[in-house]
Amino acid sequence: GKLLHTLKTGPATERARAASELGRRRDEAAVGTLMEELGVSPSAAVRVAIIEALGEIGEGRALAVLLGQLEDRGREQVAAVRALGRIGDRRALDPIADLLGQPAVSDEAGEALLTMGPRVLLRVTALLRDPGTAGPACKLLGQLGDRRATWVMVRALKSPRARVRGQCAEALGALGDPRAQRPLLALVGDPQEPVRRRAIDALLRIADGSLGAGLAPLLADEVHRGKVLPVLRGPEAQGAVESLAQLAGGDQGAEQAEAVAALGRIGGPQAVAVLAGLLESRQADVRFQAASALASTGREEGLPPLLEIAQADRPERVEALRGLGDLLRASPLLEESDPAPRVVRRLARGLLAHEDVRVAGSAAFLAGSIRDGAALDGLTALLSRGDAALRAQAVTAIGWVGSRSGCDAILGAIDDADEGVRAAAAWAAGEAGCRGAAPRLEVILDRGASRPAANAAWALGSLGAKSAIPALRRRLTEGGPALRANSALALATLGDRPSVSSIRARLGQEDSPYVRAALVDALGRLPEARSVKALSRLVD
Repeated sequence: GKLLHTLKTGPATERARAASELGRRRDEAAVGTLMEELGVSPSAAVRVAIIEALGEIGEGRALAVLLGQLEDRGREQVAAVRALGRIGDRRALDPIADLLGQPAVSDEAGEALLTMGPRVLLRVTALLRDPGTAGPACKLLGQLGDRRATWVMVRALKSPRARVRGQCAEALGALGDPRAQRPLLALVGDPQEPVRRRAIDALLRIADGSLGAGLAPLLADEVHRGKVLPVLRGPEAQGAVESLAQLAGGDQGAEQAEAVAALGRIGGPQAVAVLAGLLESRQADVRFQAASALASTGREEGLPPLLEIAQADRPERVEALRGLGDLLRASPLLEESDPAPRVVRRLARGLLAHEDVRVAGSAAFLAGSIRDGAALDGLTALLSRGDAALRAQAVTAIGWVGSRSGCDAILGAIDDADEGVRAAAAWAAGEAGCRGAAPRLEVILDRGASRPAANAAWALGSLGAKSAIPALRRRLTEGGPALRANSALALATLGDRPSVSSIRARLGQEDSPYVRAALVDALGRLPEARSVKALSRLVD
């Protein structure tokens, strides 16, 4: 029709536009005319547009013509590589693979081969033997993600060309096969700095902890130290403990904190001894980090040093008590045949009345963490103390205990003068199942103060308070992000299907990623056709 007429007779710009439109329409009837014009058009722009159109249409008749364009250098060659990649005919595999070593078209050749999928694996692997194509071939194998190529790529790390070694190291990082860790580690000593940098970056992308102490030398490299610290873990990394101890005892900062955490992940007598020593630091932050790290080592290793310091009348006991709480929450309570539970319970109960609010607060944290119902009286007594942070910790601990025997104390704390205490009490009411708190929680929700109201919304959902549904729907559009998110989740917990339309409407307006995630979660938990439709639209 008109487009074909324009393709033959129009000005160059119009002919190029006509070719592009025919390609966009994927008009197979136009393939013959496009091939004819490709052979006679004097305009490079028109020829490129025709080549691209033939690729878009994807008709096999154009294969020979497009392969012929690979012989010419320039825009037509680049366009032909892309077009052949779109068509995906295996007959184009070898001609395109031969272009990987030509810098002007190497990237396009790689992308075209990538679209052909796993069938190119053997052909591209063979290109690793040629130093001229080994680097781009490695890059392509990394992008293909087929780990059958790992060992062939590893052999290429020994290439005499630094560029090839660097490209193959980077590609192995993209491939993500842990088996490449040790070969990459050997490349860390490469004489060429760009190769070393790429090898280290690749190594840290795939490190799974199995190298252990092999990574320790990298701790001396300030550039990469921050990437090494998070991957040190397990007994294999015991050889790094000495270096970590030096970092952990240094100036406070992100790397110092990461070093302490790494000691906790590694564990073992040497690491535990270092962490126990850090519990005596003059810096409260360091003591807290050390206690948390000891908690992560598990009961067998972490409990003795934490318990020893928690029992001593020393400033460090504050952090040690919290470390015990973290440890025993992750490793549930201790059999009655074990003397440790009785010691820990007595310790927590005895320190609840301590005059130092930090010690009393940490004791409350520990009592709540081990869900010690016998500590409820001591925890309730803390609600009359003058320190608001201590009262908030106490009511939180009562919630952790999870006994309805603590509901009277929680109800009293809901009316506390301090907002933080009221927020903690609202949460505790939901955690402990205090159904009698629902009317007061609805009042808090109506008032809309962000922290207490957000926790009240969650608690009302947890308590099954369907009378709160109208207020929860209103809060989807009012208040801070936490209140909006918790209101949506509460409506889902209550199984309120009629709220789907309100949640969907809010999803279309919400800017906060945090709240949007909660809205999507809520829709997913409400098995209703409209929610499925909303989720599908979100994914699209």
